[in-house]
Parts: sequence; structure tokens; C-alpha cells
Amino acid sequence: SDPDDAEARRNAAACVDAYCSQITPDADAMSIFNEIAAFPPWLTHRLMRHRPIQRKLDTMVAQSYNAEVLVADLAVYIMIVVVYYIQAIASLDAREAALEVQNTKDARVANYRTYILYVCSAYLLVRQMTKIYRCMKLKLLVRYVSMWTLIDLSNAALLLASSIHIHLGTGDDDKVKTLYITTAFTVFLMLACFLGRGVSYRFSVFLGGVIDILWALLPFFVAMGMAVASFGLAYALDGHTSTQCVIRDYDEGETFDQATIRSTFGLSFCTVRDSILKVYSMFVTRMIDEEDFISSGGTMAISILFGIISLILLFAALIASATRALTRSDEDRAVFYYSHRYYLLNELEQIYHLRPGKLKSKKQMDTRDTYRQMFWDMLWLSWSDPQKIFARNKRVKLDETWKERNGWKWVRRAFLGNPEEREKVPIWRRFLCLFVLILWCPLGIATLTKLLPIS
Repeated sequence: SDPDDAEARRNAAACVDAYCSQITPDADAMSIFNEIAAFPPWLTHRLMRHRPIQRKLDTMVAQSYNAEVLVADLAVYIMIVVVYYIQAIASLDAREAALEVQNTKDARVANYRTYILYVCSAYLLVRQMTKIYRCMKLKLLVRYVSMWTLIDLSNAALLLASSIHIHLGTGDDDKVKTLYITTAFTVFLMLACFLGRGVSYRFSVFLGGVIDILWALLPFFVAMGMAVASFGLAYALDGHTSTQCVIRDYDEGETFDQATIRSTFGLSFCTVRDSILKVYSMFVTRMIDEEDFISSGGTMAISILFGIISLILLFAALIASATRALTRSDEDRAVFYYSHRYYLLNELEQIYHLRPGKLKSKKQMDTRDTYRQMFWDMLWLSWSDPQKIFARNKRVKLDETWKERNGWKWVRRAFLGNPEEREKVPIWRRFLCLFVLILWCPLGIATLTKLLPIS
């Protein structure tokens, strides 16, 4: 547990720093990954600040099996977005057509795309169950099952519910449309969460910044709601008996209803509902109608007070809070990224162990040089400056390793040349390497990273 004694905290943090300083580049990534599980959560976050730990996590994610699963996940999320929108629109059209002929069976949309949504929903739910099982196995359920897990489960459940309604064509049309709209937001939320939690560093930094801003602005949103509600009620009380809200036809002695007033004047201060909506519109647009200043003395006083409190003070507090949230260091954002990357690796590790024995590769965590990795490095080194020492040393090391492993000589000569030369790399070689890279990347993704380098 988190010690209350400040001195104990400093000693524990110093031990973590000493542990990370002893991690060498040759240290086994899998062993360090297993050792991290022994640390309490508050020390795990400190671990994620150290570059040696980050490098080991990056090394593990780059392994062949882990990369294959992540690419497959990306394909599933993109497929969900595309197929769901096609099926949701088809379902709404089918419901509209069925309403005309009063036949609910015609509202069904049962084709291969619907079954794709079923499969994707089941895949997401199984992944979440795998994560929870892994946490229970490590006795770390409280650490890993967090707000993000609940969001993932809710998103998968919404997608499954929408898929069922698309397939069966049942349910009230208005409620089902609300479900479809909600799910439309969640499918993009799922894709954003996937990219922002341990997969893409830049997107994760952006997502972490958005979350920081939301938490920082939570008091602002509460204050905004209170201000809108209070001024909405004040305007409604002031305008309840105004001429605009009490329109009478003196020939017939009839009072118009609120629907007629709304259609005539738009949003007004005649009812509490309309008053709150109009105040919210004023708050968002930061504008006050001139009529609100001249209609009556009470309305003018409320409008002046609204301008001072809502349009000046609250927006100044908004800017200040957002600025403070954006000043959070990149180191803290890196902790967010690598913490989720560590949780993601735990999930992938459990999936790997659940595979049948014949499908498990003994080279799953092999980080040694491979022909693919060396060839990949050759292609990128063609764009490096031979005058720089580190680039020349890398070329010489690649050349020696390629010779030791009896690689094809023509590959070394065509793409590496003489590594000890300080002359500029020929332009034809750079274009050749660029062509191979452009061809290699989509082929690697299409084969779920089978053709991409391991690490």
C-alpha cells in the first residue's frame, strides 16, 4: 500500500530509481516485465518515468505476435466504423419502408455485414473478459479494472445491442434511432481509445492532454450549469406576466398556447424550459439581445448581471483553467502512455498463453537481430549522412553482422554498398530503398506484420 510516511515514500522512490538505473540494454525484457507486477500501483507510475523501462516495453510491443494482434485490432475497429454506419443507415431505411406497409418483418437487415458486427462485438467482449481474467490471475483486479475497462465494456455492449436491433428490426423507432446515434459516437470512441492507450505515443499525448483539460474544467462546467439554470429561472420569473408571454385575441377572448408563442417568437422567457435553453444559447454565442436590455428594468438588470458573471468572469476562469492543464509536463503524459502500454502487454500476454500449444512460437520474445530487421535498417540508413559517426558505425556493424550470418552478398552490395565510405549515398540507391519501403509497408500490414521486422 501507499505509505503515509513521507520519508518512506522517498526511500521507496529512491529504490525504484536505483533499480531502473541498473537495467542494461541487454537485460531480458520479459523478466523486467514480470518484475513490474510486484510493484504497488503508486510505484508503478514512477517506474514508467524511466527510459530503460519504456524501452523494454517498446521492445515487447514490437515483437511479432504482439504486433500482429495490434494490427488485427486496428483492422477490427476500422471495420466496425465502416460496417456499422452502412448497416445503421440500411436499418433506418428498412424501418421507414416497413412503416409504410405495416410489416415489422420487413425492417430486418440480415446480411453478411450484420454478422460481421456480431463477430466484432463478440471479439471485443472476449478481449475484455481476457483482460479481467488476467487481472484476477495476477490478483491485480483493482489496478487494471478502471474507468477505461468500464468504457470498453459499455462500448462493446452498445455495439452488440445495435447489431441485434439491426438484425431483428424490433423496438420503438425513436428509441432505436437514439441507440444508433449513441453507438455511432462510441465506435469512434473505441478507435480513439485504442490508439491513445499504449499504441500511438503522439495520439496518446494528445488524448492525455484532453483528459487533463476535461478534469481541470469540471468545476467550470458545474459553475456553468448553475449559472445557466439560475439565470434561466430569473428570466422566466421576470417574463412570466410580460406582454410577450400573455397574448390574447380580444375579439374572441382566447389566450394562445405556448406552442403558438414559440412558433411566433422562437425561444423566449415565457417558460422555464425555453428560458434555460435561451440562456444556454446566449452563453454559447456570448451575445445578449438588445431587446433584453430595453424590455423592462428587471430584464435589463438580469442581463447586465449575466454579462458580468457568465460572459466575463466564467470565460476568464475557463481560459485560466485550460492554460494550467496544458502546462502539464511531457513526462507525466509519458507515464499515461506507458502505463496503458504495460496494461496492454498484460492483456496480450494472457491471450498468448490461451492459444493452443501448437500455435505458440518459441521465438515470441526473441529480440535478436533477424534478416528482416537488418534489411529494414539498411533501407533507412540509405537516407542517413555518411559523415556522421553514429550512422557510419551502424552501417559497419550491419555489414559485419550480415556477413557473419551469410546473408546474400548482392543485397549487401545493392543496399548498403561500402559502409566505410564517407561519400554521399548515390541517389539511385536512395530511390531504390524508398521504393522498397513504400512497397514493404502495406504488404507488412496486409499480412498482419508477418513481413515486417520483429523489433
